[in-house]
Amino acid sequence: MNKRISSVAAKGEPHERDRHRLPSPRVANLSVRPRDDHDRRHDHVALLTTGALSDHIGRRPTTLGALMLNIMAMAMFITAGSGAALTAARAVQGFATGIATAALGATILDVDQRRGAILNSVTVFAGLTVGTLGAATLVTFAP
Repeated sequence: MNKRISSVAAKGEPHERDRHRLPSPRVANLSVRPRDDHDRRHDHVALLTTGALSDHIGRRPTTLGALMLNIMAMAMFITAGSGAALTAARAVQGFATGIATAALGATILDVDQRRGAILNSVTVFAGLTVGTLGAATLVTFAP
C-alpha cells in the first residue's frame, strides 16, 4: 500500500511531509467512495457506447484496452493531488470497468452459452464482494 495512503488510513491524518500532496480527507472521501452514482454513470456510458466494440475488434484487444485504461486510472489515483484529479481518475476507472464488463461478459457467453447468463450475473457480484472484503482487510490490517 502506498505510504501516503497508509498514513492517512492508519492515523486519519497524513504525515506532515504529505500534507501538501494530498487533498483534504473530506474531498478524498467524496471522490473515492466505492461504487457511487458517479462511477455507475461512467460504467453505463461505457456499456452504451462500447458494448459492441468487442464484436468488431475482438474480445482480447478490447479487454486489454480496458486493462490499460484501468492501469492509467490507477496511475492517476497515485498522483492525484486534488479533488478534481480524483474525480477524473474515477471517471477513467468507471469507463474502463464498463468496457471490461461488456467484453468479459461476451467472452463468458462465447465460452458457455447454456450457463453464460448465470455466470455473468454471479461473477459481477462475486467480484464486488471479494474486492470489498479485500480492501477492508487491507485498510484494517496493512501497515
